[in-house]
Amino acid sequence: MYEVRDETRRYIDHLLAENQKLQQLVSALQGELESRESVVDQLRHQIDQVESQRRRFTEDFARVERQNNALAHLYVATHRLHTTLDHEEVLGVVQEIVANLLGSEEMVILEFTDPRQPRLTAACGLEAARLEALRREVAEGRGLVADVARSGKRHVGPGSGDSEPTACVPLTAAGEVRGVLAIFRLLAHKPGFQQGDLELLELLASHAGMALYRARAADTPEGAGR
Repeated sequence: MYEVRDETRRYIDHLLAENQKLQQLVSALQGELESRESVVDQLRHQIDQVESQRRRFTEDFARVERQNNALAHLYVATHRLHTTLDHEEVLGVVQEIVANLLGSEEMVILEFTDPRQPRLTAACGLEAARLEALRREVAEGRGLVADVARSGKRHVGPGSGDSEPTACVPLTAAGEVRGVLAIFRLLAHKPGFQQGDLELLELLASHAGMALYRARAADTPEGAGR
C-alpha cells in the first residue's frame, strides 16, 4: 500500500516536473514568436519605406524626363526663332511653343508697329467676334492686354481664361515692348501654370520679341537691302 502511494507520488512529481518544462518551453516559444513578429514588422516597415522611395524616384525620374523633353523642344524652337527672318514662321513657332510646352491652344499675338494701331498678327482657338472685341479694347487702351503693353510687366492670373487671358506676356526687344502674347484657356490636362511654365514665359517674352523685331526689320527696305 505504501509502495503504491510512493509510486503515485513519484509519478505526480514527474508529471509536475514535465509540466513545468512544457510551460518553460511554451514561454520560450512565445518569446521567440514575438521576437520574430517584431522582426517581420520591422521588415514590413522597411519594405514600405523602400516602396515609397521607389515611387518617389519614379515620379522624380518622370518629371526630369518631361523637363528634359521640354528643354529639347524649347532649344529646337528657339533655334528656329533666331535662324529665320520670315515673320509668319516666327509667329508659327511661338504658337507651337505655347501649344506644345505651355498647354494652350487659345492665344493671340498683337504687335505694336504703330502704338496707335496695334495689329493682331496671329490668333488661335478664338472666335472672330471675340478677336474683334479684343482688338478694339487694345486700340482704346482698355483691358489687361493694354495694361501689359503699357507696363511691360507679365500677368499670370488664376482665371479660367474665359473672360480674360490666363497669362499675358510682353514681347520685348531693344528695351521696348514690341507686342503682347495673350494665352487664354489651358488644355484640360493642365490645371495651371507651374514654376517651370513661368520661367518659359520669361524666355518666350525675350526670344519671341527679338525674333519678331528682326523679322519686321527685315521686311523694311533698309532691312531687305542688307
